[in-house]
Amino acid sequence: MLEDGTAEINKYIGEDENLEVAEEAEGHIVTSIGKQAFRISLNLQSITLPETITSIGDYAFESCENLRVINFPRSIKEMGNNPFVRCADIQFVVPEKHSFLVESEGVLFSKNPEARLICCPNIKESYTIPKGAKSIGGYSFFGCEKLRSVTIPDSMTFIGPCAFDGCINLSSITLPDTVKEIEDNPFTNCPNIEIHVSDGNPTLEVKDRVLFDKNDKRLICFPDTEVSYGIPEGTKSIGTRAFYSCDSLINVTVPESVTEIGRYAFYGCDNLNTIILPDTVTDIKEKAFEECGALTVIAARDSYAARYCEENGVSCILTEGVKEETEYYDTDELVAACEEYTSSYHAALSYANSLYMRYRKGDVKDTSLEDIELLEAFIDAKAVFDALQTEQMTEEQIEYYEEASQSVDATEGGIIMKDIELTEVKK
Repeated sequence: MLEDGTAEINKYIGEDENLEVAEEAEGHIVTSIGKQAFRISLNLQSITLPETITSIGDYAFESCENLRVINFPRSIKEMGNNPFVRCADIQFVVPEKHSFLVESEGVLFSKNPEARLICCPNIKESYTIPKGAKSIGGYSFFGCEKLRSVTIPDSMTFIGPCAFDGCINLSSITLPDTVKEIEDNPFTNCPNIEIHVSDGNPTLEVKDRVLFDKNDKRLICFPDTEVSYGIPEGTKSIGTRAFYSCDSLINVTVPESVTEIGRYAFYGCDNLNTIILPDTVTDIKEKAFEECGALTVIAARDSYAARYCEENGVSCILTEGVKEETEYYDTDELVAACEEYTSSYHAALSYANSLYMRYRKGDVKDTSLEDIELLEAFIDAKAVFDALQTEQMTEEQIEYYEEASQSVDATEGGIIMKDIELTEVKK
């Protein structure tokens, strides 16, 4: 029951194939279909809505995989995020001169002033969004596996969360100057995507294939292409779902400019082994590291990140800081020391992180550190040092280790090191 005394369908439990929704339920006029109300109604093939319905909620018909036709009434004037997620072959029947909805080439839109693309079924390999459309709604292209290219018009200003989620064959997309707002990562589970931004865009930019918001210094989307990544200095936040399900990713280094990590930021990064979090991170949103079974966070004791890990069951290595005594290692000794360490890859990572932080602050003056690739080599080799202890190195890991070793051998002279006391916090 809604506040105005009308009824909302919250959960459909029937098994009809062809359904005509009634205008009333227990004496109350039915005006709304709630969020996920018909979710996974697998028998449903067609549905006709009565003229009393004015609103359809988020994902209302999600995963109705056999739903082929929906007949909209003229009364509809509000619709949430794509109500037809995973309805691959659905056909929209919209009355002529509808005040709110319009169907074009099988794609459902709302009319002005919103002019939102609501749902594109999985029916197209190439699609040009009509000029005049102003926004792409949340999950609007969800699961469009056939889709290979999309052209966005210069009327577009906004792209909603997960708009292209699961478009596994979408290889390239260009965001025009007019797109000024992206709520959350629109390109989750798009492993082949290459994002381009028009040079004159005042808000968005791409650095090394990674999408950023220039205004709020937010990392929006990291394509699943790299094994190791150092987030650029100056980035303030890691956006919602920014690294979502990046299976290739193994190591991430977060700069001191970052203060916030968004919801689901690293969700489902199955192979993410290490992420180094500075003291400046003071806000980590829900499920930021959910489903990251191989992950170990490296953070300073008593930091917000360390407390977050303890409270949320995330494996964490705590760094205690540096001792006053300075020790000098040449590269061969350093490699040997790391390999002999009980938790050798943790030592390598901590050494590398300590050096990097001190080098960036100007505390370390040794010219050999100008080649920062040495530090990156140790961070990249984290999984390999673990394998060295178990004597279970794969061919890929051996190749990875050899590349890291070459980077080490190529560095001339000694490097200044600081011992770090480590405490491993078991998950």
